[in-house]
Amino acid sequence: MELLLLLLLTAALMLCTAAGQSFLLALVFGLLLFLAYGLRKGHRLPALLRAAWSGAGEVRGVLVSLLLIGLLSAAWRAGGTIAYLVSLADRLCTPQTTLALCFLLCCLVSFLTGSAFASSATMGVVSMALAQRMGLPVWLAAGAVLGGVYFGDRCSPISGSALLVAEVTRSSIHGNIKSMLRRGWVPFLLSLGLYAVLGCVLGQGGGDGGSMWTGFVLHPLALVPGGLILLCTLLRVNSRWTLLSGIASALVLAVVQQGCTLAQLPGLLLWGSQRGGGLFQGGGVASMVPALLSVALSAAYTGIFRLTGFLEPLRRACAKLRGGTAFRYSCVSLLTGMTACNQTLTILLTKQLLEGEEQGAAQALRLEDSAVLLPAVIPWSTAFTVPAAAMGVGAACLPGAFFLYLVPVWDVVREHLPVCGTRRAGGPSRRARNTGAKTLLTPGPNCAKL
Repeated sequence: MELLLLLLLTAALMLCTAAGQSFLLALVFGLLLFLAYGLRKGHRLPALLRAAWSGAGEVRGVLVSLLLIGLLSAAWRAGGTIAYLVSLADRLCTPQTTLALCFLLCCLVSFLTGSAFASSATMGVVSMALAQRMGLPVWLAAGAVLGGVYFGDRCSPISGSALLVAEVTRSSIHGNIKSMLRRGWVPFLLSLGLYAVLGCVLGQGGGDGGSMWTGFVLHPLALVPGGLILLCTLLRVNSRWTLLSGIASALVLAVVQQGCTLAQLPGLLLWGSQRGGGLFQGGGVASMVPALLSVALSAAYTGIFRLTGFLEPLRRACAKLRGGTAFRYSCVSLLTGMTACNQTLTILLTKQLLEGEEQGAAQALRLEDSAVLLPAVIPWSTAFTVPAAAMGVGAACLPGAFFLYLVPVWDVVREHLPVCGTRRAGGPSRRARNTGAKTLLTPGPNCAKL
């Protein structure tokens, strides 16, 4: 029965995606399905509702951060930060360097904004226009953008997915970021190298670097909000204060440099920026409502699953998978991503299905290297369809998203490297050391070098 219910949820999510309807309808349908399952198992409705509320309550910190991300997105648009970054990209691009720069700049913008969706709708759109003007294959440019926007979605201190993973694994967001950057530099450099080589081979024609926007005062001070976020991250400032620093500084720029009035700021923060044409419009609290509801509903599922034991049969099946911890996380993430059709539920389901594998920061890193990225390679998942719709491309671009594949592959390879000392002959090592509320894998002596 459990598998049948998950298949029904998958069908509902795919139907909503195909019909162009909000996937929130399918998530509400799934909530009703799981409540009915709990009633059939003999649980009373008040107990089920309390369990759902408890599950949603576990991610309240993420919900607050998502609200702040919406404010940040609007403030950066109004303050000219996004426009200035776009202007830099336009000046730097040549046919040979466009692919690598598209990837690099999307990595930068996604790290600063913490959102793959916002990055694909801003720098991603501009990158596609630049690639087309330089005569580069659209599918390859879109793949570079897709990998770049999920670079920051994975390891930005203000990323909703990174905050969610830290929240549900009870680990430190700043500690997770440091480890993710250390573990991700090999896939990052490999991806960048591939785009650089392909750019040199395929680059042809030329561009004049003309302006693609109007209505903004372009000044290097527009980089201050991003600099503050980077500084706060290095100093390990609380993520909410980090977000607030980026919001406040961008609002000052909006008033001082871009001509916004104080009376316009409340509407700007609520409904988003309306300046600079469609490319730079958006953000605000309203833009985050779907994400807020998605996280809350998906987290409510987990509370019901705990009460009813819904995932126990599936967890036993997952325990039979062989090939190492990283391989199991990747396989389960792909399967749950195909079922859940969104990143949030993929993270939560993968965590629960592999609960006994690792804990704390170690589990957070496994989730970041699998459940955060792999939903974006599933053509019917919202993790792919939303950025793809913003760029105007289809699933043909997925082979070009090298970073999305190289991170989980490198995690599997890294686990099997002899210098890491994380495997014994015959299977994966389960050695761990408990440190308070966290459980961390004990790495080999040379593992930090990787």
